Amino acid sequence: MSPTSNAEVFAKTHFDIIIIGAGTAGLPIAARLSENPGTTVGVLEAGLKISHDSLVDVPQYLGRSIGNPKYDWSFSTFPQESALGRTISLPRGRGVGGSTLINYMAWDRACKAEYDAWKTLGDPDDAWDWNSILPYLLASEGAATDAQSPNDFAAMSLSGKDVVNIGLSDTQTIGRDGPVKTSYNSIYTEIIPPYIKALNSIGVPTNNNPFGGQATGVYNVRRNVDIAAGKRSTAAEAYLTPSVSSRSNLQILTGAHVTKVLLKPKKNAAGNLVATGVEFVVEGRTFTVEAAKEVILSAGSVQTPQILELSGEYFFIVLCRILFSPRLPIHHIFTPVFPKGIGKKELLNRFNIETQIDLPGVGENLHDHTFIHMQFLLKPGTVTFGNPKFLAEQQDTYESSKNGWLAAVDSTTAYNPLGNLLDRSIFAAMLDKLKVSIDNGKQQGMITPLQAVQYKIQTEWLRKAEVPTLETLLMSKGIVAPADDASYFFLMTGLQHPFSRGSIHIDSTDPFKSPRIDPKYLSHDFDIDALVVGYRLMEKVVGAEPLKGLIEAQSLPPLVLKNDQSVIDFIRATGGTGSHLMGTCALARHELGGVVGNDLKVYGTSNLRVADASIIPLPIACHIQATVFAIGEKAADLIKRDI
Repeated sequence: MSPTSNAEVFAKTHFDIIIIGAGTAGLPIAARLSENPGTTVGVLEAGLKISHDSLVDVPQYLGRSIGNPKYDWSFSTFPQESALGRTISLPRGRGVGGSTLINYMAWDRACKAEYDAWKTLGDPDDAWDWNSILPYLLASEGAATDAQSPNDFAAMSLSGKDVVNIGLSDTQTIGRDGPVKTSYNSIYTEIIPPYIKALNSIGVPTNNNPFGGQATGVYNVRRNVDIAAGKRSTAAEAYLTPSVSSRSNLQILTGAHVTKVLLKPKKNAAGNLVATGVEFVVEGRTFTVEAAKEVILSAGSVQTPQILELSGEYFFIVLCRILFSPRLPIHHIFTPVFPKGIGKKELLNRFNIETQIDLPGVGENLHDHTFIHMQFLLKPGTVTFGNPKFLAEQQDTYESSKNGWLAAVDSTTAYNPLGNLLDRSIFAAMLDKLKVSIDNGKQQGMITPLQAVQYKIQTEWLRKAEVPTLETLLMSKGIVAPADDASYFFLMTGLQHPFSRGSIHIDSTDPFKSPRIDPKYLSHDFDIDALVVGYRLMEKVVGAEPLKGLIEAQSLPPLVLKNDQSVIDFIRATGGTGSHLMGTCALARHELGGVVGNDLKVYGTSNLRVADASIIPLPIACHIQATVFAIGEKAADLIKRDI
């Protein structure tokens, strides 16, 4: 059934499965489960179904919808103490398709070692690792063939010796038949070949196969762009095909803000609580809908922990069910009393919420990639994406062929292990400083059991230099106050495995109020030290030919930062999010502080699962959308196995 806004019909429907969130993971689950006509699936989405919208569809218009409430939740952080008290914007997609409506379309994956680390945190049986996730990465991906969409980066490299093929082959690691259409650009701005050659000249190789389990080097990132249509391939476009949308056993209700998951007040024979349904609000009216078998939380790293902390059974809801009907809409005149929730008992007590399940990991373990930036003015004559007049002239080409510059986006990134960028003695000193910091944190009781295992894994990654620490990517345009008649490029370097950990928790019992988002960016000294290395790496790249010869001036920061303290000050003043929030309902053992097990069920429940970026247990070096699609695909199989 196509997305609807008829809340009363939805609330009266018998569903086996209710999914909260029609986004990157939620839609794969809905599509896969509804393949069985005997399984009824309902999806609740707070946003709208957005179709035939150029701000979503046209690749080169990326970023224009951010901050617009039609597309974006427009969350912001709590003031960040280590970032000079700044409040940092956190774009999150709102609508059927979730963040695939507004992201930058980068389609890649982490290294094999990073996924393998997940099994260290979870139970050993039926563990999540590279071998278990790879089939689902392939299942979601419909990559264009080499003939349709060639990768030109080897030809743009300095020489053949600068091009490497690492890990498994394309035939083993690229999905061709999945629903999300991916492709390479057909055109590149004139700054890309010099940039690749400059990286090669300072020792960063061109990785011709980053999907094979090792992503170190500069490489061409696939984009979730359907080259035949010249448009973004969103989760909605990919999974809600006409044949899926027409299924009578699938309903998607839009404009429905979920306020809580409902749980039976008593545990079952196995000692677990049972989810019975979901409460949601549409246009000021409160409704409940029942789920006969399972409730799946796919609301994302921000709202999934918020919903859990506000979830439980309410006295008046139980009373209304007894006196009236289990499907009766409940209006706001029934004021909830005796609220219950799932989460850390001490936190819930502060809001007079009775703890339904004491699960301290809910909302904790927040991690995100932290980026710093530089911008450069190019000498006249270099064509980039940033000229408004030029892009306007390309409109006719795009309308007639769905190709050209408007169908292209920047796709060049370079991933580097920290140890490859520093002299051995300097790197050893950084590791020694990190060890002292971790040991002091343990002695002071400031490191959780989960962090202790994470930090051990991350430190080992650093020592072995087997996975990237830093990502450096290029945008062929000016971002900060560019002049219309000039050409620029913008460099960003992001820390991929931060040691800083934050949290997302309710700030009130009002489900419509944004939770308190506190990533604690830059709160760990190692993160600052690593980003200083990233800043110096960008300086080194722009100082290498042939890129150096194209640069007229540095425009951000406007002055050369000669000492490390000035770089640190710049990082604290300008560092920002990579919009890859992860980990707030971690897939990890219960005793470590995990929220879900390998089956994605919330500990202490029999049929409430989480499937979104919040389960990613520790930071991974990639743009995360492909991984989240895979989480949805794997979750669907786990659910099928149990129901």
